[in-house]
Amino acid sequence: MAARARMVPGFVSLGLAVLGLLAVVVGVAIAAPAAATETAWAVASVLAIIANVLTVAAVVVGLVAVIGRFGRWWGAAGILVGVLSNPWLQVTVLGALA
Repeated sequence: MAARARMVPGFVSLGLAVLGLLAVVVGVAIAAPAAATETAWAVASVLAIIANVLTVAAVVVGLVAVIGRFGRWWGAAGILVGVLSNPWLQVTVLGALA
């Protein structure tokens, strides 16, 4: 039981990252249609902010998990998903490539 309790930060990191990814996907799905209204854009903007917070938290908790050996592989997966699904980083990288 103690070994599983030590893995909690890793699990939390991956969970936060997946929730952030879900917020990004839902936000894009809401704002993508050509007929999106101002309300849809506002909801998508709030979801983007939520996704930013969740993915940054996932990376921080993942770093704690990796450094402290608290579910190291789950934490590493949380860091990877958190970085790749962060909306701010996506816009920055795609803007630099354009």
